[in-house]
Amino acid sequence: MAQKRKKTRPAPIGRLWQALKHSTAALATLALPAMVMAQNTGSSTSTEVQLFQAGQVSWEWLLIPANHGSGAQAMRNGTACLSCHDGEASFIGETVASTPALEPDPIANLPGFIDLSVQSAIRDGQLHLQLSWPDLSGDGPAGASEYPAQVTASIADDTHDTVRRYSCWSSCHSDLPGMSEGIGSQLSKYLPNSRSSMTRTGGGDNFRPDNELAEERERGAFLEYSHTALAGPDRAVVSDGHFLEAQREHDDTAFTATARSENGQRIVELQRPLEPQGDTRKALQPGGRYSISFAVYERNTEGRRHLVSFPLELIIEADAARIESLFD
Repeated sequence: MAQKRKKTRPAPIGRLWQALKHSTAALATLALPAMVMAQNTGSSTSTEVQLFQAGQVSWEWLLIPANHGSGAQAMRNGTACLSCHDGEASFIGETVASTPALEPDPIANLPGFIDLSVQSAIRDGQLHLQLSWPDLSGDGPAGASEYPAQVTASIADDTHDTVRRYSCWSSCHSDLPGMSEGIGSQLSKYLPNSRSSMTRTGGGDNFRPDNELAEERERGAFLEYSHTALAGPDRAVVSDGHFLEAQREHDDTAFTATARSENGQRIVELQRPLEPQGDTRKALQPGGRYSISFAVYERNTEGRRHLVSFPLELIIEADAARIESLFD
């Protein structure tokens, strides 16, 4: 695994965002504390993360210099998102939510960003995560999902640098349903290493041969995810799976989940064995560092209409787990 590098801040992130960053309001927005703040609380670690609207900002969009400025080349060089954008989540989310070119069909009253609190711990050979965020259901249903709210967590290891550094961003493409080039698309999320070629509009059906996909899966070059749907104030429906050439849900789930509402917050408790059964799940070893990212869906939304985190770093110790910014 690559050694940690000193955080750098390359040139501005694109013409649109560059112009906005020079306004007084934008500069005030950027005067925020770091996006990820971890604090030890006895047997668990508490981390505050900002999630932001991503709109139609896809993997391909991020790799085009006219969109992402010098960030496009930085990503091609393997620079992690937070090396440039630490503390900018709220600014980016508000920009996406208010810019038709990035979110052409915004949901009224869905904020550009929200705060997610994550408590992480290791107990009895299990990873425990408690996720809490504001309950936004007061404005009524606005999306197509039957579930009022949903939350996902995605985990990658160092098997594939792109997947580890960019986590769920590497599975989001312009040719998916609801995205800029996705009209009529039947594709589900996928990773670039599953395609024989990628274009500015995505990988389409340019699948690598089955034997090569099998080799990628066998060596662990996939992204594991868990998905928890809140079917009511106190009912959670959990599933898990992985992304490679498509989204594949497992027949069983390694996760257990509970949910509740309390003081205007949704709270989801997740737990998962450190070494679960199944070839398409990640074994989390003490001393290991893994990429983890989160996404929240509110107000009966689905597809691209979520609030996401940048990829973070999940650090597993013998009797503890903590989440920090991922800069390497």
